[in-house]
Amino acid sequence: MADTVVRAILPQYFPSVLTLAEYLAHVLPASELGSVLAPPQGCEEEWARLLGGAMGVHALTHAPPHMPQWMAQMEEENDTKRFVALIQHVQRVILAECSAGQRRSDMLVLGYRRDTQDTRGISMLSGISNTHPNTVLASMITSSAWQRLLRRAGPHMFYHMLLTTSYFYPLRDTHDCFVQLWGEPLTEQPLPQSLGKRAAPQKAPRQKKRKIESGDGLDTMLYFRRNRLFYARAVHVYRYGIVLGLPPDHVLQKKSFSIRARVARLARSMFPIQFGLPPQWQSTRAKGAGRTRWPMRLKAVVPMLRTMLRKHDQFHYAAALEGCCPSKLFAKNAPAPAHAQGPPFYACATSHGRVCWYVRTALHAILPTALLGSERNRSVLVALATRLVCARRGERLHMHDALQHFRTNDCAWLGKETRVPPCEQAKRKELVREMVYWIVEQFVLPLLRTTFYATEAAAFKQRVLYFRQDLWTRISAPLVERLRETLFERVPRLGRGEIVNPIRMLPKEYTLRPIVNLKRRTNEGTPVNVRLQNAFDIMAYEASRRPEMYGNAVHGANDIYVRLRKYKASLLHTHGHIPPLYIVRADISAAFDSLDHASLLRLVRAMLSQQQEYVVQRYAQLKLGIGRVTRSSVRRATLDAEYPTFLSTKPNARHAVLVDHVAYALVDATQVLQQIESHITRSLVRFNGTVYRQRRGIPQGSILSTALCNMLLADVERRYMKDVEGCLMRYTDDFLLLTTSRASALHFCTALHEGFPKHGCFIAREKTLVNFDVVCGGARFARIGTDAPVPWCGYEIHPRTLAVTADRARYPHHLADTITVHTGTRPGEALVYRLLHAMRARIHILYMDTDLNTVQGMHANVLEGFALAAAKLHAYCRAMRPRIVLPRLLLRAIRHAVRMTYPMMTARAKLATTLHKETTCTLHRASIEWLGFFAFGAFFGARQGYEPLAAALRGVAEAPRYLDARA
Repeated sequence: MADTVVRAILPQYFPSVLTLAEYLAHVLPASELGSVLAPPQGCEEEWARLLGGAMGVHALTHAPPHMPQWMAQMEEENDTKRFVALIQHVQRVILAECSAGQRRSDMLVLGYRRDTQDTRGISMLSGISNTHPNTVLASMITSSAWQRLLRRAGPHMFYHMLLTTSYFYPLRDTHDCFVQLWGEPLTEQPLPQSLGKRAAPQKAPRQKKRKIESGDGLDTMLYFRRNRLFYARAVHVYRYGIVLGLPPDHVLQKKSFSIRARVARLARSMFPIQFGLPPQWQSTRAKGAGRTRWPMRLKAVVPMLRTMLRKHDQFHYAAALEGCCPSKLFAKNAPAPAHAQGPPFYACATSHGRVCWYVRTALHAILPTALLGSERNRSVLVALATRLVCARRGERLHMHDALQHFRTNDCAWLGKETRVPPCEQAKRKELVREMVYWIVEQFVLPLLRTTFYATEAAAFKQRVLYFRQDLWTRISAPLVERLRETLFERVPRLGRGEIVNPIRMLPKEYTLRPIVNLKRRTNEGTPVNVRLQNAFDIMAYEASRRPEMYGNAVHGANDIYVRLRKYKASLLHTHGHIPPLYIVRADISAAFDSLDHASLLRLVRAMLSQQQEYVVQRYAQLKLGIGRVTRSSVRRATLDAEYPTFLSTKPNARHAVLVDHVAYALVDATQVLQQIESHITRSLVRFNGTVYRQRRGIPQGSILSTALCNMLLADVERRYMKDVEGCLMRYTDDFLLLTTSRASALHFCTALHEGFPKHGCFIAREKTLVNFDVVCGGARFARIGTDAPVPWCGYEIHPRTLAVTADRARYPHHLADTITVHTGTRPGEALVYRLLHAMRARIHILYMDTDLNTVQGMHANVLEGFALAAAKLHAYCRAMRPRIVLPRLLLRAIRHAVRMTYPMMTARAKLATTLHKETTCTLHRASIEWLGFFAFGAFFGARQGYEPLAAALRGVAEAPRYLDARA
């Protein structure tokens, strides 16, 4: 995988990918090639890296035969002036093409613009001003290697190369990382959807706009806006109470108008395109525009719309809801008892089957059969509504899936003729598309949103829970009132420019968790988390300079692996073996909601010096993901005095393309400090129209919440736990202590039991776990066996060996709640990627290190990972609709995923050497593959309907190549 960028990533953007040396061989005469490519003395390494850079070319063309006069005049200049003059001419041409719309942008003009009368930038080139330092271009200009190449190849060829190609320079001392020096930035090009095909040569764009807007291509791009379903507030009407059914402002609810006006309004809402209005799926729609004349195609729909309005007026939504989704809580007129089966909050949720029953009842009662065309079409829409209700949190449904089995010819109001020209067929499909979209977007979703509070819960992963709005209001009101009294205080007046953030409630077993939505756009346009991004980057930079600011915090599996590996090595060095360990696990109760503001402000002021300025570097990173190229944005803060040169960047990524954004932000520490203080002390939310301020703690949902929590708990460790010996780790607010000293363990338990009132932190005693007898202040903590593995943050750590396995108790009861089913046009192609994603989390070096886990332990972890992937694949196949997963497709997906696991493991093992030099990972391809085929074969062999697949997997596992692995 040493050339992943050249072989897999760049070919998705360019038809031809060559090295610079290969490109010069194509465009230069053979007689000149040797003298151009000859390595100069003293800089052989840099010259080899320059010629080995990747060139992205859309079409190999030669420079024009005639050299312009300004190029001939450049021969008299020295190397630096010649290079600057050439760049100046190239920038003028590119900026002119950008102004004319012939080019999007280019790396050579980032940070530059044309001079105008009000230009305030630093004028560097004639007619061009420099607004931001372009360190990539500056490195090129001052590089002796590039100047030498210009002198040897000539300005004519170099000028042509800069305008017609893209170049990617390999960074020194990195794992296959390239930086784009010139050409259109890859970040401004469309992201490839898959790795199946190479980029095609550029051609003139075809006129497909009309077809995409009205043809089949729209169905695959048109998704229903299901995200509007979640966290809806109850609709209250004066003297009526909570509305159950359609909202009062719905087009069907306008009973004060005449029937003629109601039909016209309903037709314009359902078929806006026919009235000259923008389609329903556009985000902005003009009001009062369009044609007033009734379209001839909709004459036959008038009686059906009149019938629909009459049925709506006669339908009792509340009675239907009580019949389909009865509320036991209201029937008893008392809250659910604490000892009832299952958590009280979750027991109040309405099952998906009853919600579907209610929606199905409303569809049958309101929609006339004549409008839908047939009972078959009604069944298609009912099935669509069922999938909409039962879909998981992150799943989407699109129009292509909705119209898959809908028969357009059954709709008599479209026309009696069945054999019609293609244009007429497209028009009929457009009408059906509008009708189906209206039924889902303007009827089913508002009905669910007004009647139910839809939310997710941590205990159920991706499953969506539905609570009746009246029931949710009643059972959540006491808890919300308690939150107002303990966590918030009322704000009488708002200051100028203060932002009030929306809040939502997530149900837990017996309480509610308030989540402040800081990602939503505010009235001023920018979300709060986006405004705090610079502060987050600066805090991360300061924490990297002074790790003691975060204390014993670990930020993921990499940190946990390093801590355990070093602690085991120290134990073996001191004792020669691993002695009995005393283990304490503890959790801070409601950590984010209890942190003391005064302590937080004191720590933040100590971290940030008010006399400093920072620069926030931003660049894009393109990597090869599972099945496609992924693009992410990386931000790094440094001191302004240490302004970074991009080519000196040492990224943590491997096999990536880096694209500099050039425009770095200069941030003053005083402004950051004021911003953080305001965020801590003036976090405003709204409850039922009243504004409240969070009096303690930090808002959950803030980008700074984890960093601030780590800072405060690190101060707790310095004050109360400085004498603790052993390995102390803290994952945000979850503590874990491994020590050979009983005295240290007792001191740690005593400090936790007493709490830390000055910091606002107290432990959750019911979650504290020890493996030895201890009593603190008369309280006894839960105890496990001395040699029993300790569960912590999804891992199980074995005290006798410090081996790490996955915590099986954290698996949900239904693995189907953890998956997201792809409902695109080719759902079967996603199987391989889903399998590889399922395996990726279980092939971390924390599970694979054979010194930490032994070879047998590593094999057990891999086998368990394959078994979990098989279970998720089974759940994925069951959830797909229609059942199109054939045995040969499954076998091909499993084979590919199993055989790709070993390369992924070896790549992880190589990367782990940067974490710990003595990393040991003994891997054998045959053993890993046999474990995979054995796990999949055993899982599917125990389930009905997979007999051919299980037999094929057993045949693969029993192949002669795996004979030694089976032994």
